[in-house]
Amino acid sequence: MNNTQTIAFYNLENLFDPEDAEHTRDSNFTPGGLYRWNRDKYRQKIDNLGKVISSIGPDHAQNPPVIVGVCEVENRSCLQDLVNCDALRKYNYGFVHFDSNDRRGLDTAFLYREKHFKLINSQAFSTEVEGRMGMEPTRDILHVEGVLFDQPIHILINHWPSRLQGSRSTRNKRRTLARELARIVDSIYLKDPASKILIAGDFNDQPKDYSLRNDFAYDFFNAFEQNNLGPGTVRFKNKWVVFDQILLDQNLLKSDYLTYIAAGIYNPPYLIESKGRYKGSPKRSFRGRHFQDGYSDHFPVYTVFDFHF
Repeated sequence: MNNTQTIAFYNLENLFDPEDAEHTRDSNFTPGGLYRWNRDKYRQKIDNLGKVISSIGPDHAQNPPVIVGVCEVENRSCLQDLVNCDALRKYNYGFVHFDSNDRRGLDTAFLYREKHFKLINSQAFSTEVEGRMGMEPTRDILHVEGVLFDQPIHILINHWPSRLQGSRSTRNKRRTLARELARIVDSIYLKDPASKILIAGDFNDQPKDYSLRNDFAYDFFNAFEQNNLGPGTVRFKNKWVVFDQILLDQNLLKSDYLTYIAAGIYNPPYLIESKGRYKGSPKRSFRGRHFQDGYSDHFPVYTVFDFHF
């Protein structure tokens, strides 16, 4: 018997609550801040993101993703509100989250349908990268170990340093994260060479960039190297790029308990700007300082599997 399911990753773009946290740079997302961020706007964003997540997959499967990696979420409270929103509540998602040392306070996290995934262990790997003023913290790599449809699996959720200060000037930061990811994978295989590993994230690099092809020098299958999935997952400096990806190790890909079917970028019309300067781009929450009741500046990505029972 086959059971078709999707696994997804989604950059939630600045999922802050309206409270001013003491140790993070979140003042723009407070009622008195740049975006006049308040409880009503926050609830609209939560509901919008829940709508998106609940809609990923039903073209292939009967239900939303069985597991979802996410990034750019401020805290546990945001995740609790997300999994409890109207669109997701009936699917009984649990989640894993650790507060990172990222200066903006935005973290990686993991959602899972408790009916199908049993959590065994989780750990956040903190990494520092070299910045303009010396070493600085960045987002954690989240390692989740669990049992998915009665089979053990390791999931690694990533959000590598951005290119906002320039692609070349920030390249070494992403290379540092790539080597850290490789070290974590090494440690998993050292304990059990037959481990099945899935990696997902916003890498701020594309599949064929040096970090993902050389610094992370593993024979993982990256479905998002394909050029037939759409223009990209995000527009960066007015060009489409594929920063959001899901990678599968050979143990998982060749496993008897699942068959890889397809990968996709989830970009239905309601997630796309329909007019103006950014027509065709992902419809984000704000256009400038104007709240437009959007979603994210990234499209979600997903993979489809048949699980064999």
